[in-house]
Amino acid sequence: MDNNKGREAVIQVKSLIMTLKKQGLSFFQTDMPLVLLVVLAAIGIPQVVVKDLQLFSFESILYKALTIGPFLVYLAIALFRKNKRPFYDFIVLGALLGLFVAVTHQITMDKNVPELKGYLKDFFSPAVEEISIRIVIFVRILVTRLIAGAVFGLIASAVYRIRQRETKNPDGNSSLSSAPLQRFAPALGLLLLAPWVGEFLLGVSPLRNILGYPLIVPLYGGGALLIRELVRRTGRSWPSLFLLAAAYGVIEAGLIDQSLFNQAFLGLESQKVTPIPILDISAYNAFSFVMGHVIWSIGVPIAIVEMLTPSRMTTPWLSKFGLSMIGVLYLIGCAIVFSFIYADEKFLASQGQLMGAAAVAITLIAIAFAINKKKDSTAPAVYRVPKPWPLGVGTFVIASLFFAKPESWAGVIMGIFILSIASLLIARWSQQHGWSLQHQFALIAGALLTYAWGGFAMTLLLWPVDSIAWIGNVLWALIAVVLLIFTSKRIH
Repeated sequence: MDNNKGREAVIQVKSLIMTLKKQGLSFFQTDMPLVLLVVLAAIGIPQVVVKDLQLFSFESILYKALTIGPFLVYLAIALFRKNKRPFYDFIVLGALLGLFVAVTHQITMDKNVPELKGYLKDFFSPAVEEISIRIVIFVRILVTRLIAGAVFGLIASAVYRIRQRETKNPDGNSSLSSAPLQRFAPALGLLLLAPWVGEFLLGVSPLRNILGYPLIVPLYGGGALLIRELVRRTGRSWPSLFLLAAAYGVIEAGLIDQSLFNQAFLGLESQKVTPIPILDISAYNAFSFVMGHVIWSIGVPIAIVEMLTPSRMTTPWLSKFGLSMIGVLYLIGCAIVFSFIYADEKFLASQGQLMGAAAVAITLIAIAFAINKKKDSTAPAVYRVPKPWPLGVGTFVIASLFFAKPESWAGVIMGIFILSIASLLIARWSQQHGWSLQHQFALIAGALLTYAWGGFAMTLLLWPVDSIAWIGNVLWALIAVVLLIFTSKRIH
């Protein structure tokens, strides 16, 4: 009797173990065949080999096809292949792609390993320095491909959900199925708009870099959305938002890409302009970098998306969980941009510079939250408010003067004067009864169009012989005009 019970117990345990094994295998099993995943990852290898060995010109059609082709294939699969586990499959694909590309690059870059710059130069022995750089490059490639896989996975997941809703709702009643999209549309719009304004419209990233767009979304879009949600969730307004945007600018330029301290950033040797020896920075660049982020990378995109959704202008767009996820996304974006910039520049600021930048950012954040919450401070119409059209034209002129200020101490003083006067006037006008949403739109339109023409100036400075970059400037300017027209119709 006891033997029978023992046998039954053993059988039950074995059955449980087999069930757990099956469940474990099914959990890690992809919907796409493993052979297909390996082939899809392998098509990213030729571009690395051609680039490292410089087999032919980077401007050739074949090289561009090798660069863009794999991502177009991934996009087509995300859009058209019916996949039951889309996000997981593309994460696996991203991991395989990163592994294949990273290993191939370690082999093909051979002795062309970059050297360290900054205070770490000559700190390590040559062997340790090469190993360290190779590890950083390997991790960077793996992480960026994983993120690319996640982006395509999100696209595939969205397509999968749409197909499911269409299957469950064949009568075409889309009111229920469109609710989540409508709820998250503003947040998604800001995630995508902020990096476009801050990088592509300005011209610092040419059209040929469009495939790298998903990699800057976490930093720019995540940062803008995080700032906007913190301000709206705590009931604060634009002064707090601008202070947080300034902290964002200090963090990016001081801690992430470290352009504040790198005297040869982008090869422009621009730190020689208006130097501050005690801080080892350029006053002109520090002012321009931070204010550029405050006004254009953060302020303009937030204002545009809020105007596109006027009924939700001052309400949170995300839950607390969503806010925390955006915070994580922003940190990931910081890591991505730092790894890319470091791989290109091989520069690290000194510990004192990094601590100083961190202290300034923390101070700005503290002041932003120390400001009292917004109150209804609308005052009687004591001061005359200009009409929207003259205000928009004036904003464009003033913003253009600020953008084109000379690279000298006179330019720094000129920029501070322009911002001070403009801030005082806007603060005064915005408290009058005659101030409206059309006036806010006029400000944003003038600022956005300044970046539209500024993109051409940046291309002339950075990529004067790149015909694709000039085509991108025209395309981005047209998109900016269309976006403003659409926004104008929304607020009317």
